[in-house]
Formats: sequence, structure tokens, C-alpha cells
Amino acid sequence: MKKAFFFLAMLSIGSIAHAQTDSSFTKGENNLEYKIYSSNQGELIKYGSFVKMHFTQMYRGAKDTVLYDSKDYTSPIQPIDTANLPGYYYAILKQLRPNDSVDIRIIIDSAYKNSQVPMPPMFEKGNYLYTCIKIEDVFSTKEKADSAINSEQQIAAMLQAQKNIAIFAKETDVINQYMASNKITGAIKTPKGSFIKKLKRGW
Repeated sequence: MKKAFFFLAMLSIGSIAHAQTDSSFTKGENNLEYKIYSSNQGELIKYGSFVKMHFTQMYRGAKDTVLYDSKDYTSPIQPIDTANLPGYYYAILKQLRPNDSVDIRIIIDSAYKNSQVPMPPMFEKGNYLYTCIKIEDVFSTKEKADSAINSEQQIAAMLQAQKNIAIFAKETDVINQYMASNKITGAIKTPKGSFIKKLKRGW
């Protein structure tokens, strides 16, 4: 797994509407600021555990832009250790429990100060990148985490199949409307969705 695969230069979440002007953020390491919304239930995340989380990344400027939303994919399961996670993110996540959320933010200037990746044109200095993380579950062993990953993959495959069926039905409707408006009759639909009309018998 790539080190901290979802941590770029981050930040966002449910309370994001007021986060930009909220001065109650705690200063963390490496120019990060964070605010925890605690459920006050369960044990704190331990080193070596595996965490299933949902996260959203957002750029807040003249217009808010969602850069990534894990709800569109499977919820990532992240090992909580310093081999896979930079220490400054671990310092924040170890304060969380199941069902907790955290807003993390970093000012654009700091995020790209030493980055080899150029700052996108849409970003302006002085604005923030936000990442909102919601802890959905915590697994104590790799085996339990792998089982959860398999379940996530099955759910993702089912959702994708449903999307494909919807797309297929929509495309079929468009084709039927086209044939009706152009008075095309006698077309046969193949099992894979193509429409064929025989114009002349071959030899």
C-alpha cells in the first residue's frame, strides 16, 4: 500500500460550512490544523490497528470544489502505523474512536511549499484544502481487515453492475427514440445490446 495513499495536502467534512471561519482548530505538526468531533464511545485507535474510514477532500476558494469523495468508491481501510502513515497524521488519528470525525485543514501555501507537484491553476494562495475523515470501523487484526475489504469489493461490484444496467437501459432508450424518429423498422437487438438491421441478404 502506498504510504498514506489518501493524504495529499488535505482536508473537509460534515461541518465544513463553518470550518473556514472557525478559530477552534488545534494546531498540529507540519502546518496541519484539526478539529475533532468525538462520539465519546469506544476505545481510542491503537497503533497497528486497521481503520475503515470515509473521507472527503475539498478546496475552499471563491467556489467550493470537491476533489475526492470516497463514497463514490469503496471506503479505504488504512493501517495505523508509521510505516504507512506520516507521523503527523498518526498523531491526529490516534486521538479518534469509532464513529468520530475530524476536520483537517492546511493552507495552500504550506501544502505546496516543498511539493514536486505544481499547484493547480484553480488553487489560490491563502485558501485552504480541507479533508474530512469519518471513522466507520476499527479492526484489530489484518485478517479482520482483509475480510472487510472483501465485503467492500463485493458491494462495489454489485453497485457497479447496477450502474451498468442503468446506463445500458438509458442507451437503449436513446437508440429506440432515434430509430422511431428516423422511421427505422425491423432492427434486431443482440444479447450485448447492439441493434442490427438486415438490408440485403448476403451470398
